[in-house]
Amino acid sequence: MSSEWSNLTLGDLGQIKTGKTPPGSLENAYGDGIPFITPKDMDSRKFIRTAERHFVRRSAKLVS
Repeated sequence: MSSEWSNLTLGDLGQIKTGKTPPGSLENAYGDGIPFITPKDMDSRKFIRTAERHFVRRSAKLVS
């Protein structure tokens, strides 16, 4: 490994959230903003640079 590279955990790169996904019918939950990585996005690529879905970035809690 090159000396320019560092070993990091996923938590070092960003906040990891797990739990129940808001339903697709919740129209204000999805849009441009925070990438929502799903198993479908994890193909043979070494780096995941794009995601099929994104959560709307906002401070309020999403409720249905």
